[in-house]
Amino acid sequence: MLDYQKKKKISRFLYSKTMIFIIALAVAFLIYSTAGIFPKMKEAAENKKNILEELGKLKAREDNLTAQVEKLSTPEGIEESIREKFRVVKEGEGLIVIVNDKTDLDQDKGATSGQKIKNFLKRIFPRKVR
Repeated sequence: MLDYQKKKKISRFLYSKTMIFIIALAVAFLIYSTAGIFPKMKEAAENKKNILEELGKLKAREDNLTAQVEKLSTPEGIEESIREKFRVVKEGEGLIVIVNDKTDLDQDKGATSGQKIKNFLKRIFPRKVR
C-alpha cells in the first residue's frame, strides 16, 4: 500500500499544473532556440556558396599564372614578353609604326564629299618635292 501511495504522490506531482507549466516553458525555450538556428544555417550556406565561387576564381587565376610562368620559362616566351613590353626588334628586323596625321583628319571635317576624295588621294599619292 505504501508503494501505491508513493506512486500516486509522484504522479500527482508530475501532473500538477506547476510541473506542466515548467515543462511547457522548457519546450517553448527549445522551440525558440531551434527556430533561431535556421536563419544562421541559411546565412552559412550562402557564405559557403560565395566562398566556393571565390575559390573557383582563384583556382582559375592560379592556372592562368602557372601557364604564364611556364611560358616565360622558355626562350620564346621570354622573347615575346620583352617584345611586348619594350617594343624592341632583333638585329636585321624592322619596326613599323603607324601614326595617323590629325591635321588631315581635321581638314576632312568641314569638307564636301569632293574635297574629301581629293584629300584622300593627296594622302595616298603625295607630290614629290624637288
